[in-house]
Amino acid sequence: MTSYKGSTVQAGVRWEYDKKTITVRMVPGGWDRVKRGYKYILYKKSWENYCPHCKKAGILYPHGAKGRKTATEGEITCKQCDNDFDGVTGYKKIYGSKLHLKKASSNSSTNAKTETTQQDKKEALTELKKDYKDKSKPKKDFKLTIPPLKGISEGKYIELKPPLVKKAKTFFIGQIDTSPIDMTLTLYDRLPDVGTEYSNGGSTKSVTSKGANSTIEKRIMLKGKELGSITDIYKWLRKDGGKGGFRYKYYLNHVKEESVYNFGPTSAKYCWENKTANCVDFAWIFYTMCRGAGIKVKIIQGKGYWKNATYRHFWNAYKGKIYDCSSSACLKYKQTRVVI
Repeated sequence: MTSYKGSTVQAGVRWEYDKKTITVRMVPGGWDRVKRGYKYILYKKSWENYCPHCKKAGILYPHGAKGRKTATEGEITCKQCDNDFDGVTGYKKIYGSKLHLKKASSNSSTNAKTETTQQDKKEALTELKKDYKDKSKPKKDFKLTIPPLKGISEGKYIELKPPLVKKAKTFFIGQIDTSPIDMTLTLYDRLPDVGTEYSNGGSTKSVTSKGANSTIEKRIMLKGKELGSITDIYKWLRKDGGKGGFRYKYYLNHVKEESVYNFGPTSAKYCWENKTANCVDFAWIFYTMCRGAGIKVKIIQGKGYWKNATYRHFWNAYKGKIYDCSSSACLKYKQTRVVI
């Protein structure tokens, strides 16, 4: 929870209004939100400042909770009849009511939306400075609402730049709540420690399985945990049409001559950030992602037989099935060693 204009509200709840228009960013709190197809996340809405009960304009005002636990999602109230309206659905907050606010026209709400955006940026910067000015304090989260963007997901990182922050800085994404018009990120200024938990919409998620020894290993395990199953991990990582965008690149050994028989953090970081890997890297990354999902797969060393050549090769195996993320053209596998 946070404070906004004298009210207690959920993080991200905001509003601007005048005698003509009310523009809000609120969470649906009415009894009928599920019935009307709304999730319990932030939405942006613009309404005419007109009470459908009193049939008068300019007498509505938005607010949050004031000395009570309800309305932390934000709501709109009439100064004259004291009726409360849900800021997202627009309906009066009483079971079965048909009273509904009028949607504002795009022209009347433009200025209010612009003011809201500018105010959001200023307040985001203020909250960020307040939360992270003392790095010795326990880890805190920071919520930021932005337009929908591709390539952003839980367990990844995002770089924020001015005016949202004073200086460009990278944050860890612990949670994402999406709506048709925006997405709200829960950000951390550093990767949570192994074994801790981070908030996830009222529940919690383990940061990673035990045993991660480096930041890159945590990142890879978190992505595996996000995907959840060995099939989805394979479809994401494999070089031929994988959703992760990885491609095969042949080179001898790991980047820093790290042993092929152990997880190499330098090699893993290079491959993960450049989305390129050889068969050894693919095998170790797949193994590490599966660890994050709680799946213990094997890394196998041996020979791979292709149509016109035979090479030393690494692949993965689970319950007797081969998972080869680095090749889809290998015709035969001959095991010589179980690496792990």
